[in-house]
Amino acid sequence: MIRHLVPLIESKIQRLQAPLAVQLPAGPLIGSPGAPVKMSFLHWSSLTRLRAGQIGALAEEFVEGKLHLEGRMRDVMAVAAGLLPATPVHSDAGWWGGLQRQMRA
Repeated sequence: MIRHLVPLIESKIQRLQAPLAVQLPAGPLIGSPGAPVKMSFLHWSSLTRLRAGQIGALAEEFVEGKLHLEGRMRDVMAVAAGLLPATPVHSDAGWWGGLQRQMRA
């Protein structure tokens, strides 16, 4: 089990602008009990994706039934935006962005 993640995730939740509750696989709830968004994890390994702010991987966990979400979609998206390590608007597109810039020149 990856219980050492719990304090790191608690810290991440406290820094979010949007309130979030996280149900751990072992049962305890961390975060605000009355939060408009609740994430329930079935596997400890899924928590590593939350800790890293890997929104795409969390979406995959949701589709595969490893993560349950409760809350209005607007609130869920506010939490998702807060979990991102950086703003996606200004992120580096890597090789694809460089290729596009060269093609335009």
